[in-house]
Amino acid sequence: MFLRRKLPAAPEYRSEYVPLSLAELEVYERVILGAEALVRRRRPDIGFSGDKTEMIGHLYERVGAASVHTTDAARVRIPLHKSEIYWLETAVNDFDFYNGSPDLAREGRQLLWRLHALIGRERAVIHAGGTPMFDPENPSAVLVGDDGQAVPVSVAQVPVARR
Repeated sequence: MFLRRKLPAAPEYRSEYVPLSLAELEVYERVILGAEALVRRRRPDIGFSGDKTEMIGHLYERVGAASVHTTDAARVRIPLHKSEIYWLETAVNDFDFYNGSPDLAREGRQLLWRLHALIGRERAVIHAGGTPMFDPENPSAVLVGDDGQAVPVSVAQVPVARR
């Protein structure tokens, strides 16, 4: 009775992760928790929710999963989901809006720019006991210098992922 058309298949959902070094995780944590404390001081009427501390706890679970595959702390990369970058954006905006520490806001902004530069590159993610981690066989998008420090990577330097 009715002519039914076949609808095109929905595109396959692809989770996007970017690599975060341990030093960058410390900056991420400092900025997120610093902004949360700033907002609590300036706006006590908002109240406290443990969402951000819970998210940082999940990131440290990923550190544990990533450290199983490599003992070198300079090579550990923690997968940060694309949606978790939003929290960093919000924290940087909170520092600007509530007149927070300009140094912490600058650190957060630099990390935010770096994460946005890397978001275009997808990496193979495996799950270890339900916790996402990068496949140790897939090369990292973060270059580590001779001194063990992470070297900022421009988009042109990031190698193409193997398929």
